[in-house]
Amino acid sequence: MALVVLLVPLAITSIDVVRRRLGAMPWKRLQRLAYPFFALILVHAGCYLAKPVLGGSADASLNLAVYALLLATYGVLRVRRALADRRASEPAASEDSTSGAEPLLELLESEYAAIA
Repeated sequence: MALVVLLVPLAITSIDVVRRRLGAMPWKRLQRLAYPFFALILVHAGCYLAKPVLGGSADASLNLAVYALLLATYGVLRVRRALADRRASEPAASEDSTSGAEPLLELLESEYAAIA
């Protein structure tokens, strides 16, 4: 039931008309529900496959391992993407302002010029 509750808003907001009316930030916040959705899928698969895995079923063990691998791969790729996006936005922010050393150097030069 929890999976359905999470899936319905994600599915509805994937429709172009709804996405445009919702706006960028609310849509992005709502789409972040995908992370717990996929984690709950893994929990569900684990619960569903627990008995066969404990019983020694190789197929069930493989299925559970594939689900876990897919979720872990997605998580790693998502973190890498977030870090890359953060690094890409940092130079733009630092180009707009001067570095910490330049204002200090200018202040020292002006003080020196005032003394001399």
